[in-house]
Amino acid sequence: MKTKITLLISVVTVIVLLNASCKKDIAGPVAKTSTDNVGLSRKVATSLVQSFSGKFGGVNVTDGIKAPKLISPTNNGPVLYGVNIFCGFTIDTSYRYETVSGDTTNFFGGRFKFTYLCQNSDHVNAYSVIDSVVTASSGPTLNNTYIIAQQWTVSALDQTYKYVAINGTQALSFFNGTEAPGKGLTDYSKVASDYTFNGLTVNFTAGPADIRGTVKFNTIVSTKFNPDVIYKGKIIFSGGNTSAVIDIDNNDAPGGKSYTVNLVSGQVTPLGSY
Repeated sequence: MKTKITLLISVVTVIVLLNASCKKDIAGPVAKTSTDNVGLSRKVATSLVQSFSGKFGGVNVTDGIKAPKLISPTNNGPVLYGVNIFCGFTIDTSYRYETVSGDTTNFFGGRFKFTYLCQNSDHVNAYSVIDSVVTASSGPTLNNTYIIAQQWTVSALDQTYKYVAINGTQALSFFNGTEAPGKGLTDYSKVASDYTFNGLTVNFTAGPADIRGTVKFNTIVSTKFNPDVIYKGKIIFSGGNTSAVIDIDNNDAPGGKSYTVNLVSGQVTPLGSY
């Protein structure tokens, strides 16, 4: 089982490298397949929003100005003005552990570098984070891996730290495999996306995330029986908590598609070509 987990981590490493080189790869011609654009739109948009609240194990921007629970030595709740002694204080650590449930082994691992920042101020009003978090499940019939890698600077826009600006990059990868006894991996699907945002604002003061700004993305989609297909595009968040417009480019060729994605229900509505 430990060998299988090691293989999962190797898969994750490959996915991260693919994400890092995604923009370079897009420059060349890519053979298109019949990838489900509706499903892709849903995955790309809703996964990003879920990641902001720590669903995949990364930093949770709704927690206020504090390090994640796994690494924080102090600060048990959202704080803005009470932690000025932490200006420039950095936590750099990692963790790794496994649990077993029935015939399934679950692996959790990650590395965090979290720094409290005082931007043009004598009190903490921002933080930077570089992290990579892996969750993997391995059993007789499944082989799943999830990874989130964040490189953010998060700055407070109000005194609650529930309204923030985010600048940076993020990668999300999902690998879902099916195994058969004695046959190994019989099928899999992989969606690996990287995102770039500059001045994106996220407001949690009234409940669900109210997001405003534009996020550029690159996504690789593949299965065991189909080659990698690379997409790029942008997600346009105009606020209102519930929806975003996602444009999927056709590799710089005519015929790009636009969709509205409901960020709560996941419903996708085609808007047409452009």
